[in-house]
Amino acid sequence: MFHFSQSTIENYEKQIKQLQQKLSQNEDERSLLRERLNEVELELTKTLDDRASTLAMYEEQLESAVQERNALVEQQVLQSAET
Repeated sequence: MFHFSQSTIENYEKQIKQLQQKLSQNEDERSLLRERLNEVELELTKTLDDRASTLAMYEEQLESAVQERNALVEQQVLQSAET
């Protein structure tokens, strides 16, 4: 059977307490990092959604402009053919 002195036991208890505190701090930091990661993922998702919406809007505007141009060109061709 082992026999430890009181000072050795106290030293081990102190080390255990310090390690428990460090573990608690690490867990807290990990939790904060996980929260931040979730926030960043949400921001990224929103940004991608916004980008997709903006792109769709610009594609619609471009298609409309192309159709308007084609109609004007066709009108000019018809007018030129009439004269």
